[in-house]
Amino acid sequence: GMGTVEQAYVYARDVAKLDFYAVTDHSNSINLNTYRSTHIPTADGLNDPGRYVTLYGYEQTYNFSSGYFGHLNVINYSLITQRALPLDSFYELMAKQKLVTVMFNHPSYKWGNFLEYSLYSEKIDSVLNLSEIKGSTYDTEYALALTNGWHVSPMYNEDNHSANWGAALEACGFALAPSLTRQNILEAFEKNRTYTTKDSTLRVYYQINGEWMG
Repeated sequence: GMGTVEQAYVYARDVAKLDFYAVTDHSNSINLNTYRSTHIPTADGLNDPGRYVTLYGYEQTYNFSSGYFGHLNVINYSLITQRALPLDSFYELMAKQKLVTVMFNHPSYKWGNFLEYSLYSEKIDSVLNLSEIKGSTYDTEYALALTNGWHVSPMYNEDNHSANWGAALEACGFALAPSLTRQNILEAFEKNRTYTTKDSTLRVYYQINGEWMG
């Protein structure tokens, strides 16, 4: 990546005009001290309920050397897990957390698709809420996740390593929430009230039997 954590949050707010944003560096690119002394305090300091919600997190980054599982964003967790932690152990640890959201990142055979989503359990399903969707090329992976029982809803992940955070493309992710606060955004993730679009003017919201989409 480029720039500082603060620059990313400020740019996403002032230039990209995002309502909520998270910096999620690769887990193997940062250490716990940096995460706790820079990432979390910066997000907390710039969080402005009602105007701009800053979330903190990291990307659990597996590769060929550690198991070709895939990459997962972990949001609102104060520790960092490393590549050495097998996927099933990672799931087990995340399932014990509260107010944490985990997301399937760019699921594919190129980057990994989490052992074809085969490790489903009700406990991890409660916190693994989102899946990156950027267009029709993700449809098959999304269908496979749903078929294996996962309750995940689409969320956009720019996966941007350049200094135009949130503005690289018009595509973005939406969360349906009663107000712009961390608690409400995290609740929207948990209840799968999210969607993605390549047209940032598009709005989707509906109710079925008195329940909002999700």
